[in-house]
Amino acid sequence: GLDTAATQLLKSEKEKEPGHYLAFCAGATTTWKAALEGLPIKSLYAISPFYLDGSIQKPDIPVHILHGENHELLFDEKRFSEAGLTLETVPKFGHELYTDEKIIRKVCLNLLESQFNIRYKEVG
Repeated sequence: GLDTAATQLLKSEKEKEPGHYLAFCAGATTTWKAALEGLPIKSLYAISPFYLDGSIQKPDIPVHILHGENHELLFDEKRFSEAGLTLETVPKFGHELYTDEKIIRKVCLNLLESQFNIRYKEVG
């Protein structure tokens, strides 16, 4: 499952240069696990990850986790905070929060601002 996917990501010849990763669901968990094993990553923006291990181990990179308040797999915000992780909870959303246009806009603007120092002013 997820461990096999993380191993395959590590073995990928395309993933030699560090990059910024935006990953969703199982892909977010896979990328997280690969980062712990040495995948060259500059940052990880994980949206609705699941099945993160009981003992939260933070990769040695900036990690931002976005999840819905009504996500089926609840996150222990205190444990994430103690591990030095940024956990952002979006009220009134569940696992599939990434399908909402407002959330898509928010994620895009966050990435532009945090990774590329590009700021956009809301119009209208």
